Amino acid sequence: MRKLALGTSPSVVVGDEKPFASWYRCMFGVVTSPLAGVQEGDSWHMHHYGLSTQIFTCKESTLFFIYKKLEKPTRNGRRYSQEEEERFALEVGDSHVTPLLKIRDVIDRRQWSVLTDLDEGIVEHFHGAGRIALVGDAIIKQAPNLDQGWNSGVQDVVVLTIKLRELVVRKLEGGGIG
Repeated sequence: MRKLALGTSPSVVVGDEKPFASWYRCMFGVVTSPLAGVQEGDSWHMHHYGLSTQIFTCKESTLFFIYKKLEKPTRNGRRYSQEEEERFALEVGDSHVTPLLKIRDVIDRRQWSVLTDLDEGIVEHFHGAGRIALVGDAIIKQAPNLDQGWNSGVQDVVVLTIKLRELVVRKLEGGGIG
């Protein structure tokens, strides 16, 4: 969108090329075998200095999230290699996800996982390229909080749809769109 906006006019106001910053990295994944002391429907949140964990159990799987604060914020968010992911797992493995389970107990039983930086921030200027509208994570990214980013995106689409409908109705009734 930024490139399109700049292509329409060199004087158009656009935001930063890299508007999002990362303060945390996150390893997230799925375990499909039972974990000791964890029942279906359980949700655990553990907080350590610079590190926190979440696990959510479903009928046949457990979702896990391990958040670690970066040494310094970056605007070059990235996904990590398998080797980097394994080093991260060793680094944080002794911390707990429940009072009885350590991170390594979960990671050793994972079906899959990903290690990535978590982008956060707000795009200040998200219009200016004609009829393009950006919503959700394209303009606002927030730390994962049970799909809050997805929920915000759906709300953006609903508001945009209502506003567009109001414009169409006003035009059909002979009014202006300005």
